Amino acid sequence: MSRHVAPRRRDLRTTRHARSRRRTSLVALVGTTVVTAAVLGTTALTAASYTDEAHLGLGTAGVGSAQPFDVVLLAADGTVHQAAPGTPLPLDLPDHDQLVPGRTVDATLRVANNHPDIASAVSATLAAEPVPGTPDITPFLRVTVLAEDGTVLLGSGADRPQDGARPGTPADLGTLAPRGAEPLPDAGAWLDAAPGSVTSLTIRVHLLDDPATEALNGAQAHLTARLDATSTEEDA
Repeated sequence: MSRHVAPRRRDLRTTRHARSRRRTSLVALVGTTVVTAAVLGTTALTAASYTDEAHLGLGTAGVGSAQPFDVVLLAADGTVHQAAPGTPLPLDLPDHDQLVPGRTVDATLRVANNHPDIASAVSATLAAEPVPGTPDITPFLRVTVLAEDGTVLLGSGADRPQDGARPGTPADLGTLAPRGAEPLPDAGAWLDAAPGSVTSLTIRVHLLDDPATEALNGAQAHLTARLDATSTEEDA
């Protein structure tokens, strides 16, 4: 649920190989929760005079933002993607078929603030669930999230993917600046926006080299990411 909050800003910023018979693959999807919010403005009333529209400057337009407050994903093909809550969108995980015990695969996730004027504090929760009909490998998955500059947003470090977070742990992505231009429609082409309004994340997925995975040959999992956004003020 989106809400307007007080000012807050934070800058965005190998192991042993398993035998081939222990091979598994990961089918990755990413879903978004597109959060909407009515960001209200206030007009201070003086002398209890509400009838003078001209004096108060309210007119008939009302208060609040006419633009939906949301964040969007930028696909590899340069298009913008929004989704209804719970609807998954594809995430390119190029080496998903190489995820065997003790190995790590990476994906890139680009997230942008789609509101022209309002900053957005964003978090992402990466979750995993087994593909029906296959063994459950999810207890052995670990996730690391890195900012563009290599800052660790989730997990224990870029070089320690085996110590990453369990799926379902939220990552604080910091604050995305306002887009500074008109919002982009779903499936529209990406157009450059104001600095700080978009970030590129590295999603690092590791499968633990645990003897218990011996019995999970052929396991698959869906990886999803829920994005939550809260409107916030930028520092002056």
